[in-house]
Amino acid sequence: MAAAAMRLVQSLIILVLALAMATSIRALASDPDIISDFIVPPNFNGTIDGSFFTFTGFRGIFDQAPKTFKGSKASLVEFPALNGQNVSYAVLQFPPNTLFPPPPARMQLDFCSFLMFPWKKG
Repeated sequence: MAAAAMRLVQSLIILVLALAMATSIRALASDPDIISDFIVPPNFNGTIDGSFFTFTGFRGIFDQAPKTFKGSKASLVEFPALNGQNVSYAVLQFPPNTLFPPPPARMQLDFCSFLMFPWKKG
């Protein structure tokens, strides 16, 4: 009798586990595909092809060394295909034989707080 009760309990546990696994919700995560997951700017009248996703503003940026400090960026203003991607890019160019200046303490604090709390605004 005890063996039959034990088999019944084991069968019920297996049935409950099988039902739980069959009805569980799966979570899938991945990076968005830039070709299918993007936002077209409201004032854009061109075609969406490879040139829409190609930023040419940095071409030739390293052909010549700058005489003074020069900063270049690719953000949503310069590159509308970044809309919805939450990315940007910046290039800081210094003249030859110069040192990268140390950032102010406030900038270091902001950078550290961004690394710790990247969702923080302001």
